[in-house]
Amino acid sequence: MKRISLIILATLLFFKSYCTTAQNIPWTITISDSISENTRNLIFEITSEAQKELQEIFPDVHRPMQVIISLDSAGTIAETGNAGFPLSLSAISFKIHPNHPIDMDSIISRYYKATLYHEYNHIVRGWTAESSWQSNDFMDAVVAEGLATIFEVQFTHSKPLWSAYPQYVENWVIELIKLPPSAYREYGKWMFEHPDGRKWIGYKAGTYIVEKALKKSGIPLE
Repeated sequence: MKRISLIILATLLFFKSYCTTAQNIPWTITISDSISENTRNLIFEITSEAQKELQEIFPDVHRPMQVIISLDSAGTIAETGNAGFPLSLSAISFKIHPNHPIDMDSIISRYYKATLYHEYNHIVRGWTAESSWQSNDFMDAVVAEGLATIFEVQFTHSKPLWSAYPQYVENWVIELIKLPPSAYREYGKWMFEHPDGRKWIGYKAGTYIVEKALKKSGIPLE
């Protein structure tokens, strides 16, 4: 329990730091040639809106940003048909499953903006595909995903499946705390789908930790 309390305190410090940081950056968008003009216009519209809002939240972060939109089923979420990744401090990937039951425009309308918020939160705090693997504690990944999930929920009012944790989630937190650094080699098992059928263990535990930290702090998000 003491370790959980320390993690909650550290989470609170993370949250306070990125709430007082800021941004003002040019964004470029790279879109797959297979995407129609109407869908491209939808992407441009949502990107412009998200960029403007994020600039107001982070007015002092000066960094060019490239958003890469691709049609690729690899790594996409079965339930939503999309996936997002913070590729680097200056690039976000948004994948769309080209043959998903949900049509492409609906995937973009439902999930694209929230994904931009989620991945940009990672980038602001330096948690990217380039840097995250340098951590020696798997709980760093858990908290990072909790912070990004709460950020997207509070500012875009999204309801991602990985934000809804069970009543017994603290058992998962304890389970994750006990993992060795080598757990990063089984990232998908703990973050996406466990062999026992559980999904998004790390995301849900991280969301719980961040929510608990915010309740203790009284920090308003909006």
